Amino acid sequence: MLYALDLADGKPRWQFEPGALVLNITYAPERDTLIVPCRNLIVWQDGAWAAGGDKPSRNTPGRMWGLRGKSGEVLWSVDEAPYFEPHIALGDMILDRDGYSYDLLSGRRHQRVNLLTGQKEPWNFRKGGCNYLVACPTLVTWRTAFYDLAGHSGSMPLDGMNMGCTPTMLPAGGVLNVPNFGTHHKRSRMTALAMVHRPENALWTDYSDSAAKEAVPIRRAGFNFGAPGDRIADDGTLWLSVTSRKPENLTLDPKQPRWFQVEALGAGSWIASSGVSDVSAIAIPMVVTGDKRARRDDKQVRRYDVRLCFAEPGDAKPGERVFTVAVEGEPAVKDLDIAKAAGGTRKPLVRELKNVEVTGELNLSFSASKGTPLLCGVEIIAR
Repeated sequence: MLYALDLADGKPRWQFEPGALVLNITYAPERDTLIVPCRNLIVWQDGAWAAGGDKPSRNTPGRMWGLRGKSGEVLWSVDEAPYFEPHIALGDMILDRDGYSYDLLSGRRHQRVNLLTGQKEPWNFRKGGCNYLVACPTLVTWRTAFYDLAGHSGSMPLDGMNMGCTPTMLPAGGVLNVPNFGTHHKRSRMTALAMVHRPENALWTDYSDSAAKEAVPIRRAGFNFGAPGDRIADDGTLWLSVTSRKPENLTLDPKQPRWFQVEALGAGSWIASSGVSDVSAIAIPMVVTGDKRARRDDKQVRRYDVRLCFAEPGDAKPGERVFTVAVEGEPAVKDLDIAKAAGGTRKPLVRELKNVEVTGELNLSFSASKGTPLLCGVEIIAR
């Protein structure tokens, strides 16, 4: 039984019997909403607690209620997911321990706008480490990383940082406090650390893509070859990092081309600071879906503006690297000499192709007359 007691005299104001095992409750004062979850629907049967369902597991759906704090009135009840407690109430959103989001006003999955498709979708992020989440309006932290809640650009791992097993990255008053910071796994030397936001620092994240079964066409996207992470440009385009470990469903021929990174070429030119070379063909899916078959079977005809980004990363002189790029089987950028066209090395060069008709995947092919082809990025914008 859940009781609400009057602070003045301790007498019960209201009571609620969930009929399930509740270990943690969370109160959202702005909405006067009490969150009452049962993770895997453990119910009272024959004088003992028993797991619901024939084959209970970690992901067996549970049940969660939203109650009016003042009266105990049931506002909503849902039973469609395992509600990993404890929960965080943040505005009109609930976050559970595993990084899944729910709506405070309905209990259903919270939605965001997918930066690739422009459509709303339920969202979550991959949370690692052994401690709980801590959140403020702009970011969510845990032991090894944080999630960019302000821009929904994704999660950023904090490589080399080893916080304690309790929640130890605490955002407060514009400062990210780390009071329990160790130097290695055993943490025999402990210290404290505090950080403030630096807007000029690059934010390379891991964008949590949609797991929807149905294929949704890409509205706008960038593919940044060899980049250290995903990143949102000033114009709102989400640039996804494409590497050997993170292919983003792209197909490259050969499968193991050469990747490169160079020092940033200046403000606004980070797309050209990495790339892929010695590549002969690239195929880019035009849909977002977690179903590989749906992505493979896509043959829809669509039209896009396509921007190809290049930069000469080394010391090649004009005439030493010359190649042609074909788009959908038609030569689109002929006899490209990057060093000559850009006026030197390590200078960004963009070639834009308007109203390209794409059937299924966007297919790029490369052929060189001198040196080897390379590509830094591809941006696609639906017509």
